[in-house]
Formats: sequence, structure tokens, C-alpha cells
Amino acid sequence: MSLCASLPPPAQPYVVPDLIPSFGEQLKNPKHWITLIVGLSAVVDYDFFNQDAASLAQVGRQEDQWQIHDLRLMLRGTIGHDYKFNYFVAGVYKGFDTDPSVTWDMVDWWLAFPLGSPATRLTVGKTKESFAYEMVGDSGNLPQQERVLSPFFASRNFGAKLTQVIGADHRMTATVGIFND
Repeated sequence: MSLCASLPPPAQPYVVPDLIPSFGEQLKNPKHWITLIVGLSAVVDYDFFNQDAASLAQVGRQEDQWQIHDLRLMLRGTIGHDYKFNYFVAGVYKGFDTDPSVTWDMVDWWLAFPLGSPATRLTVGKTKESFAYEMVGDSGNLPQQERVLSPFFASRNFGAKLTQVIGADHRMTATVGIFND
């Protein structure tokens, strides 16, 4: 029995509801040759203005507005029966690393192959260059103050990286990679 099925429904409905548990479980059923998990993340701003007479005289009327800064659609899962490897594909609308004139971009598409054990894997494709914590996590979900490096580098690139999970508690990773540019 999944954890989702055993929890009571929330008192207040979510803005974006979860998948129906049975449908979600079917998509990631490990007995299938290919599994699929869909993800979505968004960074959205809404500006509300309340102006007095002095503000109106200085800058004119400011309109309330909202803006999407980053909207990502992600597909991930596994392929294979006996030897399973992972895949990840993500498209972004107005992402943090995109050219302002580009509205949609493919930010990730990679394959990851286990080498010897699940703790070691080789990832190839367009992926994050994992040289700082900011690049290990999803930068769209990090608080603003933890995204200080974003303006100074491209977060993703084409290449290959070898990652090893370290320790009995799996609390640390070591990664080495070769990337374009």
C-alpha cells in the first residue's frame, strides 16, 4: 500500500492537485519496461500596488501584474528490465539561464547508467555541472538568496559525469565530469 493511499485528503485543496495515486503508481511501476514520472515546477511573481497621491504624481499609475519567471515540465523514469538506466527530460518556459528573446528551451536531457552498484552512475547528455550545492538541487525551488551564482555561469552543458554516493548513510556525493566549453 502506498503512503498516499493511507493519508486522509487535505482539509484545504491544493492549487495543483496530486495525481490520482493509482494512476501515478501505474506510471512508475517497476515491472514495466519503461516508467514515467511527470513533474512541474514554477517560479511566479505577482505585483500589487497601492499608491497614494504623492506616488501617483511621481511615477504615474502602476498596474498590478503577474509574471512567470520559470515554468518547467519534467519527464523522468527508468528504461530496461534487468539492467535499468534512468532518463530525464525537462523543458522550461522563460528559464533563469535562457536568452530573454527565447520563450521555450530544453534545459535537460540525459541518460544515467549504473556502474557496478546503484551508488555509482555515469550520466551523459545535457546536464548540470555539479560544482556547487546550487547545482545539486533544483535552482527553481531554491530560495532566492541561495541562487547567488546563477548570473555568473551556465548551469547546464553537454558532457559526461561520474557520480559516487559516499557513506553508509548516503549523505555525500563526489562527482567528476567533462563538459563542452
